[in-house]
Order: sequence, then structure tokens, then C-alpha cells
Amino acid sequence: MSEIIVRKVNFEFPEDIDLYPIPSMPRVSLFIVAFSLTMPYLEPYLIKMMLNAKKNISDEALLEDMNRFCQQEGNHYRNHARINKIIRSKFDDDVAKQLARIESDLKADYDRFLKDENLDFNLAYAEGFEAMTCAAALTSAQRKPHKTGFMNKDWADLLDWHGLEEIEHRTVAFDVFQQVCGKYFYRLTRGLWAQGHYLYAIHKFYVVMLKAKGMRVMPYIPFFILAGGFKYLNTLFPWYNPANYRIPDDLKARLEKYSAETT
Repeated sequence: MSEIIVRKVNFEFPEDIDLYPIPSMPRVSLFIVAFSLTMPYLEPYLIKMMLNAKKNISDEALLEDMNRFCQQEGNHYRNHARINKIIRSKFDDDVAKQLARIESDLKADYDRFLKDENLDFNLAYAEGFEAMTCAAALTSAQRKPHKTGFMNKDWADLLDWHGLEEIEHRTVAFDVFQQVCGKYFYRLTRGLWAQGHYLYAIHKFYVVMLKAKGMRVMPYIPFFILAGGFKYLNTLFPWYNPANYRIPDDLKARLEKYSAETT
């Protein structure tokens, strides 16, 4: 029995939702918004890649995990697409067009990866992304930002649910990569390239929004890597395996809340 639970949560976002998830931290907030803007392109890519990989997997338990991974990711990007639509409306037409061009370029990149790159490359991309975001999600969840009150509640609920499910399905991309390819240096080098590609897409969204709000563009350490800390560094070594992470009991309890909201 898979430990991954599919929760068909549909968040309702008010039209007047704050552009800044953390009102007191506008720069960090716009990075979070930039992350959300990538989701309707990154996560469908992960789903298609995982479906392509199924023919190379014979382990029935892993195949079931892959199916549930895809369903979770589908629920994630649909919720992000809803909030993104509202967020875009908070910018003028010129800025909205700039954001749309970045979205179009990102979708084209993922379409090209699926068409022109081999399965090993795409699996390494997926694993690189999942390793980075799981490390950040684990670190963030342990700090319990959803309880501190400094984040807008609608944003906090969306990000908390998304992050917890990233932790829950943390082993899937790694296990599929290991079964299909399994080469450590390939995972490391292609995974780092993937993280750079993905973070650069976030950076492009981020810069457009910073300029639109009259904020100076400054060098920064990508928040995913900063948030992941030592857990992120652990992903770079040959002994890394996300199955070895200890998941605190309160995270499971928090996931139960979303299980109860499944429709």
C-alpha cells in the first residue's frame, strides 16, 4: 500500500488576495510569487516525464507511487494556476505581457526536453528539482511558518499543503532515476544543471516583478538553497537517499487535515 495520499484539495482564493505572501518581506514575497508562476509549466512536465518512464519500471509498488506522484503534482499546479491568474491581474498590461513571455519560454523549454532529450536527462532534472525542494520544504515545515501569523493565510495554506506533499512523495523521482539510470555523477551534474535552469526561470519572473514595483535588483542566494541548508548539501553526496529523512510526527498530523478536506 502506497503511503502517498492523493488529496483533491481546491483552494478558493479571494480576488483581493495580497500580492505579497509575507507583507513585511516584499522581496521574499515576490520570490514566492515567482515560484508559483513556474508551477503550471514545471509540474505538467514532471507528470509527462513520469508517465514516459513507466514503461521502464516493473516494480508494482513504485508504479503505484508514480501514479500518485502525478496526481499530487496535478493538484498542485491547478491550485497554483488559480492563484497565479489573480496575481497577474495586479500588474499592468505591459508587465503581464513580460510575465507571459517568460511563461511561454519556460513551457517551450520543457516541451523541448521531453522531445529532444533522453529519459535519463529528464529523470535527472526531476530528481534535481525534487531534491532541492524537499530539502527546503522539510526545513520550512519544521519552522512551522503556517503558525507564526506573519504570512497571508491563503498563501500559507497553499504553500504548507504543497510543501508537505513534496515531503510525502520525496522518494519517487529518486527511486525512478535509480532504477532507470542510477549513475551518481550523472545525477549530480544534470541535477545541478536542472536546478540552475529552474532557478533562472524564477529569477526572470522575480526581476520583472521587482522592477514593476520599483525595487532595486540585487544579487541574492536562491531561497530554495538557503532554506534547504544542510539538507540541501546532503543531496549532493553519493550516499543521499530521501528515504532516509526522518519525518516528524506533526507533519503527518498536518497532512491528515488536508486528507479530511479531500473532495
